[in-house]
Amino acid sequence: MRTWHGLAAALAVVLLAGLAPTLAADKPKDLIVGKWQPTGEDKVFLIEFMKDGKMTFSKVGTNGYAAKGTYKFLDDYNLEITLTANDGATMTQKLKIVKFSKDELTTTDEDNGQDTLKRVK
Repeated sequence: MRTWHGLAAALAVVLLAGLAPTLAADKPKDLIVGKWQPTGEDKVFLIEFMKDGKMTFSKVGTNGYAAKGTYKFLDDYNLEITLTANDGATMTQKLKIVKFSKDELTTTDEDNGQDTLKRVK
């Protein structure tokens, strides 16, 4: 009987260890990496979050407006972005993630403005 309990415990550890990456990948900070485009009128912009905490924000199809910066998660659903435009202007903003999936991201800013982004494939 003791052998079965030991095997059951070992099996549980193996199963949980196998599920850990799946559970961790469901967090916004793990899924945000990639290219995103706002929906609606702002669809002319492209935002890219890189794994190293860097990001870019640019106007699609032109050599016009572009910004580079960083992002960091303050907790699982709050992040802070800092962008510097190609004209040298810098902006820092805190965003709260109110809806998140692997293909859609909705945030609110400090003024309760809401933006929805779709992953670019």
